[in-house]
Amino acid sequence: MFRVFRLTRHLHQAPLIITPTVGATRARAPRFRAKSKHHRAMSSELKAEHAAGTPAAAPAVSAAVLASFNARKEARLKALHHDDGWLTLCGLDWLEVGDNAVGSGEKNTVKLPECCPASTAIITRAADDSLRLVPAPGVALVAGGAAVAPGGVEIKSDAKGPATVVVVPNHDGTPSRVSFFVVKRDTKIGVRMKDKKNPVFVNFTGLDHFPPADEWKVAATYRPHPGGVKILPTVNMYGLNDPQKSPGVLEFAHGGKLYTLDVVEEDGEADRFFILFKDQTCGKESYGMRYMYCPRPPAGSDQTFIDFNHAYSPPCCFTPFATCAIPPKQNWLPFRVTAGEKMYGAHH
Repeated sequence: MFRVFRLTRHLHQAPLIITPTVGATRARAPRFRAKSKHHRAMSSELKAEHAAGTPAAAPAVSAAVLASFNARKEARLKALHHDDGWLTLCGLDWLEVGDNAVGSGEKNTVKLPECCPASTAIITRAADDSLRLVPAPGVALVAGGAAVAPGGVEIKSDAKGPATVVVVPNHDGTPSRVSFFVVKRDTKIGVRMKDKKNPVFVNFTGLDHFPPADEWKVAATYRPHPGGVKILPTVNMYGLNDPQKSPGVLEFAHGGKLYTLDVVEEDGEADRFFILFKDQTCGKESYGMRYMYCPRPPAGSDQTFIDFNHAYSPPCCFTPFATCAIPPKQNWLPFRVTAGEKMYGAHH
């Protein structure tokens, strides 16, 4: 589902998501008046109460909602802690038609981390986008789980099924930690690389969440699009096309009003919908956009639920080399969803 793009050879800053300022008011000059002893005493009491702090009441949460939240949180952390997860993503370089040098040396088209050989391989991209990998002399590459012969091997991008994963040896003989594979995004073809010692992965500090609450698990009615599956003209954070297949919308109530969210149908996800959305916490308490899944209605029914407690930050919250699809405007909710994951680390 997630797609990664790169406009320059190496990107060192995460793209900014700019959210408009809402509710700005004109400043007024303060008005003053003398305080009586009574007012001064009351003011002191209020200040003392404020200093002591009155904790807000915890939101009501049932055992079922809490258990579901904790299970989702545990699975999420396990995925992020995996040495092949999003946090190990360390770069993406685009391939030109013809020969592309791969290695840690500065003149390579595909620039690998310094632990890799200066000259690692050549990837040849043909006019029909077929790909051939030839290792540099003396470099033992493994592609798709098999050793690559000196004469090279054909490799696949992720355009039609899983991409061929290539494992790169360290130049000093220590255990390999870098791998790469080829991705196709729109008309671009690039090499995405991962490093098990990527600082983003090594320095991961965990996640913060809004307190789970029953109020954020809401009943929803599924309504198919009248004309069948439609294509949402979604773009990613760099303005490149990243269309999504939407079979319908989920309608739900909040604050006495009805809202809808376009759902996305993903390959291999027969039991659940994917949702991209924004709300009024985005760019403040939470990341600039949010993702989540929800169950499809059972056969013969149009009823399901949306559990906003499961809302999570997209990969671009953690790494500057992930470029995520931006939620369509119709999925921008005009209220605060105080549920799910909060903003992560440096993005505060």
